[in-house]
Amino acid sequence: MLIIIFGIITCVYAGVIFAATYGWKHPLKSANSCSLPFISVIIAVRNEAQTIAQTIQYLKLQDYPSHLFEVIIINDHSEDETGVILEAECAKLPNFYTYLAPDNSISKKQAIAFAQTHAKGDYLLFTDGDCTMNQKWISTFAAHIPQNKLCFLFGAVDHIHEKKVIERFFTLDFLSLIATQGGLANINHPYSCNAANMLISKELATLSRNETYASGDDIFLLHAAKKNTNTHIQFIQDKNALVYTLPPNSIKSFIQQRIRWSSKSAAYKDFDSIFIANCVYLENASIFVAFIISILYIQILPLAITLLIAKIIIDGIFFYTTLPFFNKKRFIVLSIPFQFFYFIYITLIPIFALTKPLYWKGRRIS
Repeated sequence: MLIIIFGIITCVYAGVIFAATYGWKHPLKSANSCSLPFISVIIAVRNEAQTIAQTIQYLKLQDYPSHLFEVIIINDHSEDETGVILEAECAKLPNFYTYLAPDNSISKKQAIAFAQTHAKGDYLLFTDGDCTMNQKWISTFAAHIPQNKLCFLFGAVDHIHEKKVIERFFTLDFLSLIATQGGLANINHPYSCNAANMLISKELATLSRNETYASGDDIFLLHAAKKNTNTHIQFIQDKNALVYTLPPNSIKSFIQQRIRWSSKSAAYKDFDSIFIANCVYLENASIFVAFIISILYIQILPLAITLLIAKIIIDGIFFYTTLPFFNKKRFIVLSIPFQFFYFIYITLIPIFALTKPLYWKGRRIS
């Protein structure tokens, strides 16, 4: 019976990953774009003194006409020199603005909502204060905005400057999420995205972001947008639409980040998100459970090893297909050792999410 149950779980998981692989190989084309809309770039920052000046420099170099975009940066009660840097940098640029979040703003979501009240653009393009991007970033998103429809567009996020092996493991984990999001969106099953790289029609900004959770402004908004039949949702699989950020700098920060991401999954009401989250969890949990059982019943060990090998092959095909887009094909050699810690952490993270307090940038958010 155990073999049948684990076998079914593995087959369903394989179906999801192969569907994402197929979708990744068949990206959607750009829409019949409207002509050069005015775009408001929105960034909410907290304690980003080390990176925000660099982000501003990359935004300043955008090839999109400067009179057709603005950058609004909200200082979310930073406790370092972020505010001073913002005032100095934005004073030099006529289309860059910075505001301090209201005193009653206690989350990134609320800071973003405050920024939207100052936005003049018909379209809102979001990124983070620790990101860099190609000079064609804004223009690439603009080229995908459809005519006569609301839109929700999102691009990929990549890690840079991975100096340690553990940071490359973090990147493999991160890119598996990003590529799965993109691949499934390409076959009309968008289920998740990253708030560091997304564009929405301003009208969508009022949709539910689930204020119960301090994070998740991207995913809950995507789920709400899916219910609007007049919304065009698309993953922009274009290297010019990439944004880049650093990987977590320690195992502790990596675990905290994944706990934050996992904590909001209990509030999902979108079928695709619920199905995929449970599918991925059950696949990894089945391997974990099989190895635990094999400690007591050695005859289960071949089953546990078979499940792990099957997952290595399934994920290996996916990595082989998707990593070249990020110029990280060389990371494929790490995908096998990566699996030995992946199934353990995926199994345990949701448990930690239910029991551990959540922190972001020095602020407790749950």
